[in-house]
Amino acid sequence: MRVLQIGSTLLLSLLLFMLPFTGYILVISTQPTVYERLVRNSGLFSSEKEIQEAGKILYQGLMQGSQITFSSQQVKLTEDEQTHMLDVSRLLSWNFYGFLLGLILFFLFIILIYLKKLWKWLYHTGLGSLILLVIVLGFGLFYFDGLFTLFHRILFRNNLWLLPPDSALLSIFSTDFFFRHFMGIFSVVCGWFILVTVSANHLMKRSKA
Repeated sequence: MRVLQIGSTLLLSLLLFMLPFTGYILVISTQPTVYERLVRNSGLFSSEKEIQEAGKILYQGLMQGSQITFSSQQVKLTEDEQTHMLDVSRLLSWNFYGFLLGLILFFLFIILIYLKKLWKWLYHTGLGSLILLVIVLGFGLFYFDGLFTLFHRILFRNNLWLLPPDSALLSIFSTDFFFRHFMGIFSVVCGWFILVTVSANHLMKRSKA
C-alpha cells in the first residue's frame, strides 16, 4: 500500500509538471511568427522576402518533418543538421501526443480526487512539486549550460545537437532563445503549481467546514 501511495504521488507530481510544460511548448512551436522572428534575429538573411520565406520553411520543416532548404545559397544545413532538425520535429510530435495524454490523465485524477475528497493529497503533492521546481529553477539560473546539456542528453539518442561553432542553427536558435523560453516554461509551470496548491488548500479547508 505504501509503495502504491508513493507511486501515485510521483505520477501525479510528474503529470502536474508535464501538462503545462508540454502545453507551453505546443503553443510556442505552432506559432509561425516565432520562426520568422528567429531567422530575422539570426542576421543570416538580408531581405524581408528571404526572412519571411526562411521562417515559413523552418516552420514547415519542424511541423511536417520535411527537409529544411532555404532559398538563400549562403545558408545551407549540413546532413547532420538536417537529421537533428528531424529529431526535433519528432519530439514536437511526441510533445503533442504527450499533452493530449496528460490532459486525459489529469481529468481522471481530478475525478478520483473529487470523488474520494483527496484534497490534502493534491495540496501536499502540489506544494512539494513547487518547492522542487524552485530548486531546479535556481540551478538553471546559475548553471543553465549544465541544465541545457542534461536536457539534450536525455531527449536525444545521438550527439548531433553538439553543433559546430559556425553552424547556421546556432545563429538561428541562439542561447538567448533557449534561456528566454526556459524562464517562460518555468514561470508557467510555477504559476500552475501555485494555482493547484492554493485551490487544493481552499477545497481541503472547505471540506472540513
